[in-house]
Amino acid sequence: MGERSVPVATRRRPREGEQGAPRASGAAGGAPPRSERGTPVKPAEIDQLVAEVRQQARARAAARLTEELADRLVEDGRRRLGLDNGTQTAARAVPPPSALGDAGALWVYGLVRPGGPVPAEPGVGGGQVGQVAGEDLAVLCSPLDHGFDAEDADAVAQAAHAHDAVLRAAFASGTVLPLRFGTVLRGADTARLLADAGFAAALAAVEGLGEWRVALHAQTAAGPSPAAGESGTSYLARKATQLRASTPGAVRAVIDERLAAVTVARSGDHVLVDRRKEDEFVSTVDGLRDELEPLWRIEITGPWPAFHFTDLAAQA
Repeated sequence: MGERSVPVATRRRPREGEQGAPRASGAAGGAPPRSERGTPVKPAEIDQLVAEVRQQARARAAARLTEELADRLVEDGRRRLGLDNGTQTAARAVPPPSALGDAGALWVYGLVRPGGPVPAEPGVGGGQVGQVAGEDLAVLCSPLDHGFDAEDADAVAQAAHAHDAVLRAAFASGTVLPLRFGTVLRGADTARLLADAGFAAALAAVEGLGEWRVALHAQTAAGPSPAAGESGTSYLARKATQLRASTPGAVRAVIDERLAAVTVARSGDHVLVDRRKEDEFVSTVDGLRDELEPLWRIEITGPWPAFHFTDLAAQA
């Protein structure tokens, strides 16, 4: 949004007593400011102008601070890795680093094992996805050849779709430690620092695991009725289960207890499941549905990369 200004006349102000000199006003602070044409400038317009200027100033300050912080992180990382003393860190890139824009910005998706399969899906902005690898891990990324407008809803939606598609493809062929959407690094040198920043244990912790969401929905319905061919004992047992799980907290406790045998970890509505035991997990959920419907509906979605089981995004 362009800057706005309030024109001010440049003519000499007549002295008191001369023709055209301003008359004293009884109101404190004098008459309200006027434009060159004599139209009073509304206080709301001045407030809006000040707000716009402050917003632009904050955005410019944030951009400058981000660049300076990135430079300092690279310098500090190079000193710690001994790159300033001529020591080179073994690094590989698939495809070559030049294809990922060593001197430009890189949109980052996550951390993976070096040399593994690279998703064929186009990255954010259409860039080719590749790896920038270090000693321990590799950064899955693509070049960002143009700016990204976070306030453009269409651009954000397209970027989110591409980001998700790349992560899903990487997850389908191996283990990936996802980074927060919108993570951008300044060149391959910074990416290598992240690859060797000590997250190998975090990646190993989710090796071979997939994240699922187990959502619980209350439904308005009459109490359970016997199913076709169901014995009286089975019906009473199912009804007793539903009565014990008459509140969201109680029914969630029943679900957590039942799923504990087929999951590795839980974080809120999300669970980690061994990918070799996904059929057993789904079968267990189906059994819970039979017991809790029609009062409760269980919905599961997945598997996904372990978004909710790592604090890597915050640290990065």
